Amino acid sequence: MKDDKVPYVLVDINPEVVEHNRDKGHPAIVGDPNHDEVLLDMGIEQAAGIVCALPDDAHNLFITLTARTLNPEIKIVSRAENPESIKKLFRAGADKVISPTLIAGSQMAMAMVKPLTVGLIDTLYTSKNEHINIEEFNVVPGSSLIGKDIVTLLGNQDKMTIIAIIRDSEFIINVRGNTIINEGDTLVLIGSRDYLDKLEQSS
Repeated sequence: MKDDKVPYVLVDINPEVVEHNRDKGHPAIVGDPNHDEVLLDMGIEQAAGIVCALPDDAHNLFITLTARTLNPEIKIVSRAENPESIKKLFRAGADKVISPTLIAGSQMAMAMVKPLTVGLIDTLYTSKNEHINIEEFNVVPGSSLIGKDIVTLLGNQDKMTIIAIIRDSEFIINVRGNTIINEGDTLVLIGSRDYLDKLEQSS
C-alpha cells in the first residue's frame, strides 16, 4: 500500500509491534481494533477499506461485523486462519476472505508441478523492479480511454501490456488489438511504473 501511494494507518494492541512499524516508516497507532471507539478514531466511517489481519478468527469476525455496521459502503478484506471461518466472515460482511493456510498449500503444490509459473507470480507481487508491475486500472465515466481500441491505447511501445479486462464481473482473457474499451471496464496491466503512471495521468 505504501508503494502504491495508498493512504493507510495500522493499529495493533502491542506497543512493540507499533514501534517496529513506525521505525519502518508506517503510520501506526496503539489500540484494540475490537473496540468501536478505536475504529471511529481511525476514521472508519470515512475509510474506503479495512484489512482485518489478526491471527484470531473470532477477532476478525467481530471487527468485520463492526466495520460493516459503522460503514456500510466500506470494502472489507479479512484473514481466516481456519478454513471453516471463511463462510462466517462472508456472512459478517467481508468482501474478500484470504486464508493463508489454503493459499500456502495451493502454492506449494503448484511450486512442485509449475515452478516457473509460481516464480513469475512471486515476481509480479513482490518485485521492486520498476519494469515489472501488475496493476488494475478502472475506466471511470468521462475517461479519455472510452471508445478506444487496445492498439490505439498501447501504440508501438513495449513497456506495458494488457493481460485481461474485467467487464461486468466477467474476465476477458484473450484481449485483441481491436477490443474496444468501455466505461466501467477494469484493465489488468503489466508494465513499468512510468508507463502505468502516464496512462493514469493521460486518462
